[in-house]
Amino acid sequence: MIPGVKVAVKAMSKRALVEHGHVPYLHTEITVLMHVVLGSPFCVKYLGVFETNSSICVVTELLSGGVLFDVIRSLGGIPVKHARFYLAELVLALEKLHDGGYMHRDLKPENLMLSAAGHLKLIDFGVCGRITTGRERESKSREAKRRTFCGTAEYVSPECLYNQGYTQAVDLG
Repeated sequence: MIPGVKVAVKAMSKRALVEHGHVPYLHTEITVLMHVVLGSPFCVKYLGVFETNSSICVVTELLSGGVLFDVIRSLGGIPVKHARFYLAELVLALEKLHDGGYMHRDLKPENLMLSAAGHLKLIDFGVCGRITTGRERESKSREAKRRTFCGTAEYVSPECLYNQGYTQAVDLG
């Protein structure tokens, strides 16, 4: 980290992580940030992790443009040209994530933030799931789809909601 540069720190109680079974989510988030989306201008930039006696703290770039959901709500919507711009940046973020072998599984305006320059940044990679590769699909049965229900009920895909199984296409839904 660079002295004088503002950052965001996501502090999570060690006790709560263990009690709620969220340690795997933290591990997934750090793995994806460090190894999968690293270098993408449209995913939050990981800067490090540290711990205190009671917390694990993930350090990322500060995204001072706000949460997209809040921006949309405060403006009563956004112009179509802005929506297209954000959608194009989201597609590039998802391309990086999917190329790295993961699907997000919790896409929603609350997990999209804006940089000070107004660029979209995908955040919150804790419930990401591994994508089954072609080789894995060939070695398994014809049905190599994920079935874990995760995400936010208001935004979950029909495939997930009805337990039909899903692939990374769930992020494009």
